[in-house]
Amino acid sequence: MSIHLDFGISPKTFRQTYLYQKPKLFKGAVRNLEAASWKDINEIYQRADPTAPLFHLRKKGAIVPKEEYVESFDDLGKTRYRFIKSVIYEHMKNGASLLYNHIIVD
Repeated sequence: MSIHLDFGISPKTFRQTYLYQKPKLFKGAVRNLEAASWKDINEIYQRADPTAPLFHLRKKGAIVPKEEYVESFDDLGKTRYRFIKSVIYEHMKNGASLLYNHIIVD
């Protein structure tokens, strides 16, 4: 998967004006969305830490409480967290947006 993003500003301008200073919505920044499959998108969010504050669902302008779509489980004595996919999909079918800020590609 290779998704091309065009934010319409230089990296320098982004760092000086927006990075850690104020939010900015880049509408239409994805230039080749057809290159991404649902499988690709699932892989991106499955790598995310469900408890991270930079990851959340928004519906009608409000943040959906994580308790609705994140569950804890015991993994050999250690508490871990995972997404409840069916709940995320249901929210998205009903208009929610999945937001994941500050994605780092390894």
